[in-house]
Amino acid sequence: MGPLVTTEWLAGELGKADLAVFDATKYLPNEAKDGKAEFLNAHIPGARYFDIDEVADPDTDLPHMVPTPGRFQKLMGAMGVSNATRIVFYDQKGLASAARGWWLMGLFGHDNAAVLDGGLPKWTREGRATAQGPAA
Repeated sequence: MGPLVTTEWLAGELGKADLAVFDATKYLPNEAKDGKAEFLNAHIPGARYFDIDEVADPDTDLPHMVPTPGRFQKLMGAMGVSNATRIVFYDQKGLASAARGWWLMGLFGHDNAAVLDGGLPKWTREGRATAQGPAA
């Protein structure tokens, strides 16, 4: 798996035990949307929400700073991620904040991560299924 995967590839891999899919949407303060709320309205089946503000250093006043290695490991482990997990990040804009998740994984030595080319907009344009509500 390279750093960028296609919607066709992801559709064929969904549901495999070693794959985790995350919506890493983060809207800017001037955008009247909330990433987590939008995730509940529509997301790729089986995806979980990757909260950029939560997977951050809580001991600083600066927004979404890189967490310590221990915090990162604890949070990712709580989301079911191990060293053997393949991870795909996407966002609701196409390609805006998904790269943050991918970058964090690489920063902490997990190179088996990718970004979904075109994100959720491309996924839905192609008529692929979406789910609603909290992650299963």
